[in-house]
Amino acid sequence: MKIIVENCGKSFHRQWLYRNINYTFEIPEKDNSTTIALLGSNGSGKSTFGLMLLGQISPTEGSITWLDNNNKKLSIAEIISQSILISPGLELPEELSLTEWFNFHSSLRGFSNNFNLSMLLEMCSFPNNTLTKSLGTFSSGMKQRVKLVTGFFTRSSVLFLDEPLSNLDDKGILLYQELVSKFTANRLIIVASNRTDEYEFCTNGIKIQNGGLETINF
Repeated sequence: MKIIVENCGKSFHRQWLYRNINYTFEIPEKDNSTTIALLGSNGSGKSTFGLMLLGQISPTEGSITWLDNNNKKLSIAEIISQSILISPGLELPEELSLTEWFNFHSSLRGFSNNFNLSMLLEMCSFPNNTLTKSLGTFSSGMKQRVKLVTGFFTRSSVLFLDEPLSNLDDKGILLYQELVSKFTANRLIIVASNRTDEYEFCTNGIKIQNGGLETINF
């Protein structure tokens, strides 16, 4: 599959973040991965670009088109089903317990690799009694671990990671490194970041700069 960005621009309150962006993202074939670092200064529009790319907001001008292997255009519903966003700005439903949220998310999206609650607890280093606790009692670091692990195991072709190490301690950073080393196959991975340790595994880079998009050679 491909994601084709054509003459794309986004503005807020009559101020342009960027304009005339053209880029094609290739979603890899089986057992391969494409890893891209999306760089840019604070306020440059990295998170906004991710939301546009995943069909969650519309560009002000231009277009973003997802094409399947037969060059058929995907609908918004199909784009959402093929993608996952992990961001510190996305909130978990705090009134639900971890078990309730897991079951709810599983019913909506489904998990790969026979992922289950026991695996979630083990990977996040949570005790068993965490299952019945409401997400509202979790620390910011615990919430970020939950989002990372479930995001990596959610069935999707595109995974957009927005500042993935936010709120994580050393153990959380090791968890992230394990996830990216083992669970990126069959996906396009895009990491929006200003921290090298968040995107050092990426093989390609693009940078939002001077109102446009520039290719970076690693």
